[in-house]
Amino acid sequence: MLTFRRSLILAAILALTACATPPQAPVAAPPQSPAPAPGIDWSARANAFRQHMADSGVQVEVLPEGGGLRLTIPAASAFDSGKSQPAPALTQPLRRVADALAAHPALRAHIVGHTDSVGREGYNMLLSRQRARAVRNHLIALGGIEPARLSAEGKGEREPRVDNDSEDNRRLNRRIEIRVTLPR
Repeated sequence: MLTFRRSLILAAILALTACATPPQAPVAAPPQSPAPAPGIDWSARANAFRQHMADSGVQVEVLPEGGGLRLTIPAASAFDSGKSQPAPALTQPLRRVADALAAHPALRAHIVGHTDSVGREGYNMLLSRQRARAVRNHLIALGGIEPARLSAEGKGEREPRVDNDSEDNRRLNRRIEIRVTLPR
């Protein structure tokens, strides 16, 4: 009788436990954009870079998340179609970029090549990588920048600024971006 009663109580406890709502896992906060680097006024830094880039065709803007600068060089005049070797027109803008980076030795630069969507995707990816590496190598050759401060990658046609639906838009999408940040 005692065993039956214990079994009945145990069964009741198990039944109640099975019906209980499991504890809720804590909900993680949504990811937030990185906080701006302490002590860096990127707006002031952008103004200094703009002075270096005056009349060079290089656009300078503060990254939306406030963690650096984006320098944009239109690739339409910087490279011949389908080529990764920088055109002579790219020499002056890259000299200005090199001078600005040399004047700010704590900063790092990540060079990103972009193409339009004309041609095969694989070829565009390869071309964008080759162009980014060519810009990196050119900046190193100009002197004053440690190679470890520069990195390069290609995005191909994956990150267009605008739709590739006209020649003008495709021209905007062919570009080199140099993201200037503090080391991590």
